[in-house]
Amino acid sequence: FDFDASRFRSDMWFERVHPDDAQPYSEAIRNHFRGRESQFSSEYRIRVASGEYRWVRDRAIMLRAANNHVLRLVGAVSDITDLKAREQELDAAMQRTNALLAEFNAVLDAIDYAVLFMGPDLRARIANRAFRSMWAVTDALIESRASMADLVRHVNSLGLYGHHDVSDGGFEAHLEARVQAVREGNIAPAELRLTDGRVIRYQCIALPDGGRMLTYFDITELQQAKHAAEEASRMKSDFLANMSHEIRTPMNAIIGMTHLALRTDLSEKQRNYLTKVDSASKGLLGIINDILDFSKIEAGKIQFERVPFSLEEVLQSLADLLVVKAQEKGLELMFDVGADVPIGLVGDGMRLGQVLTNLVSNAIKFTETGEITVGVHRVGGDSGEVQLRFDITDTGIGLTPQQRARLFTAFTQADASTTRRYGGTGLGLSISRRLVEMMDGEIDIESEPGVGSRFFFTARFGVQDGARVEGEASAEDVSGLRVLVIDDSAPAREIFVAGLSALGFDAQSAASGAEGIAALQAAAAVGNPFDLALVDWQMPGMDGLETIRQIRSGAAHAPTPTLIMATAYSRDDLLTAARDVQLEGVMVKPASPSTMLDTIVAARSEATRRRSSVRTPRAGAPSEANMLRGKRLLLVEDNVVNQEVALEILGAAGASVDVAGNGREAIDRLAEHDYDLVLMDCQMPVLDGFEATREIRRDPRHDALPVIAMTANAMAGDRERCLEAGMNDHIAKPIDVAAMFTTLAKWTQRPDGGGAAGSAASTAAVSQPAAIDQGAALLDRPTALRRLGGNAELLARLEARFVQSEADAPQRIAAALAGGDRDAALRAAHTLKGLAASLCANRLTDCAAVLEAALHEAAGPADEAALAAVAATLREVTEHLSAQSHVSAGRDAATPPRDAAALADQVRDLAALVAEADLGAVQGLDAFIAQLSAAGQGQRARQLARLLADYDFDAATPVLEELARALDARSAS
Repeated sequence: FDFDASRFRSDMWFERVHPDDAQPYSEAIRNHFRGRESQFSSEYRIRVASGEYRWVRDRAIMLRAANNHVLRLVGAVSDITDLKAREQELDAAMQRTNALLAEFNAVLDAIDYAVLFMGPDLRARIANRAFRSMWAVTDALIESRASMADLVRHVNSLGLYGHHDVSDGGFEAHLEARVQAVREGNIAPAELRLTDGRVIRYQCIALPDGGRMLTYFDITELQQAKHAAEEASRMKSDFLANMSHEIRTPMNAIIGMTHLALRTDLSEKQRNYLTKVDSASKGLLGIINDILDFSKIEAGKIQFERVPFSLEEVLQSLADLLVVKAQEKGLELMFDVGADVPIGLVGDGMRLGQVLTNLVSNAIKFTETGEITVGVHRVGGDSGEVQLRFDITDTGIGLTPQQRARLFTAFTQADASTTRRYGGTGLGLSISRRLVEMMDGEIDIESEPGVGSRFFFTARFGVQDGARVEGEASAEDVSGLRVLVIDDSAPAREIFVAGLSALGFDAQSAASGAEGIAALQAAAAVGNPFDLALVDWQMPGMDGLETIRQIRSGAAHAPTPTLIMATAYSRDDLLTAARDVQLEGVMVKPASPSTMLDTIVAARSEATRRRSSVRTPRAGAPSEANMLRGKRLLLVEDNVVNQEVALEILGAAGASVDVAGNGREAIDRLAEHDYDLVLMDCQMPVLDGFEATREIRRDPRHDALPVIAMTANAMAGDRERCLEAGMNDHIAKPIDVAAMFTTLAKWTQRPDGGGAAGSAASTAAVSQPAAIDQGAALLDRPTALRRLGGNAELLARLEARFVQSEADAPQRIAAALAGGDRDAALRAAHTLKGLAASLCANRLTDCAAVLEAALHEAAGPADEAALAAVAATLREVTEHLSAQSHVSAGRDAATPPRDAAALADQVRDLAALVAEADLGAVQGLDAFIAQLSAAGQGQRARQLARLLADYDFDAATPVLEELARALDARSAS
């Protein structure tokens, strides 16, 4: 075969073969076919006539005869320049991809947590070094595109799933669950604990192409660090609790004993020293409380309740706590409560009060003159909840922008210099900020140096069903009543007028006494007089007392309106200064709209009573005499003296009263009888009032039965604890008759609409002694008589019973402590405190309260010191009461005693009642004891009185037998 290349050559195709080729094109073809091959294919780069280089591919087929003779040559030439360009681009792209993949693998291998990429078929694509190391996976297993099931089986073969047993199908179920979870994708982070102790957190994320990315974090060290941190936090909390206990115990004694020492006769120098000790100790206690609260917040362990509470009670507690501090600096503390603010809220009232107390205390501390206003307004919420805004505005020193910037940072002060004037931990505002955030609110400040500050914060609360708002009128129609507010303070006038207007009054104001008198005269002249005047006490020029004197003189105008004196200072000081001024009412600032309304209603009732000149002498409380007629009450009380007080008062009101000595007896009584109301003491043996009430509420028959708490615990939170247990209301001991009947009226309304209307405003007309007796420092008998509705006979009996039952209280407490029965000692101290308070033995009440608090904390020197103080004060009280009873006994001795035979018969009758455990055995006992004493049986009589007072009928029986034998012997002689 001889191929003539010249026949194939053409300028239209190419000029010549590329010079880089080793042999001419024609020679290449000739050599190919000389090899007897039938096909030829090759790619060449050539330069065409235009001078451009192109890639071509030629293919040739040689057709031969049987004798191998060439018959025909068929060939084709294709221009593949574009194809070659795309191949080159693809090669470059592959090179770039391989480089990126190498970088990606390097990054994956560099991270310290395990990553596995799987395709849509759930087979392995890429696994980093950490994954292969964590699960001991080989490169070959990944390169073989192992399935998810294969990988899980591999991990199980390592024994890492020790809690799965293949024999019982446990592992297969686990495998299926894992594969299904990965198939569904987006597995939230979960933890896997392995048999070798490791803790792995894993997650599955779905990829856009349908694949999956699985990540695995070894968090074993993190978990160990977390446990160590929790343990450290627990140890810190325990340390703080122990330190709180260790510090509070002596602090309690210091504060309590200082308080008691300040009530004694002291020289001016001693009083000065002790006053400073008292102030410093309370300041230290405040610092301790701040640090503990901050630590609890930081540890996330602060308790935040969501329970019903009264906004009005929070504000009243705030006033009770801080108004004296404001008065001492000559500041006015005022409340500005919006008319649409609901009073019955759901949240943590104690924490709200803590924030308000901190902010108002700061305002008082940094304000020298002027006033402090606490504003409460509604800014949002729906029917189920409300958002309130609280504003605390003062006229104090103000703050610079730099001071404001760091104000809410813990452990910082606005004035951080070593010569700073104001103390504190720098924690109060930080704590307040955190508490406000827990109430879904925010806190901030607006302030200007020398002008004052306004702290404001928002808080969100639930609204109690049927909760009233401050602006709702009371049962008495006050719509249209004209009120004149006379006050020199512009903010006070604005607040009073706004509050009274919201309550439905037609309110106007005057800035001075003279301006007020002129306004009253002008109103009377046009026939539209004011119905009531609210007059501030301390005003420049003509003060409130002189203003009222001129109004009363009749020269100012006619008719005379109802007159109420308002004061930001001590109510007692006002009443002392106003001895010659007739007032219908006194309102102590700050006053909420509810307090204003109550004061006005009571003052108008008093004015009406005075104008009608009705003077009904009362022996007891005639306005409540029949309000409980037909009602059957259950009194649950373990102390016999308290039983007698309640029985006397309730019986006088027409009630039928049964007595139960503890909660278990009360439940038994309720199973036998129906009652209209239960009065429940809280601290009792066997079953206390809280548990008894919870058990009562579990019985659906008693769902509607009112249960009213009667307890000497009147601390913050006690009322809430009673309500939480299922009680309906709370009466604090010592019992205030008017307050008690007000509460009872709310829960035992008579069908005829009667009840206790007006009882809250009623007061006992108790005659005051001409001179203060020598025991006034020990016993406030006028107040005790007023609380008992003027019943002097009942008070005398209670005093006698107190001496009989409590004279040995310190010895009983000491014996209980020595025997390790701390609960018995605590109950005895609590009972002594309650009984002393009932008699208005104020010094003894304080001592007993200090002892009770010390017993609550821990045993130690505080117990001993407090118990010694109780013993000394109790001795003074009992000696004074015994001296008084001896005077009475001397008067009674002038009356000839009954004959011994008659007394012996009465003793036997009493023994019969005792044998039947009849409660009638204690009725009329005091007179009988006096007769026995007059008959020469004083020692046995006192012993009998003590036993019967404790209802110890078994022990009383032999004493009665001895008395009968002694009286029989005397009669025979």
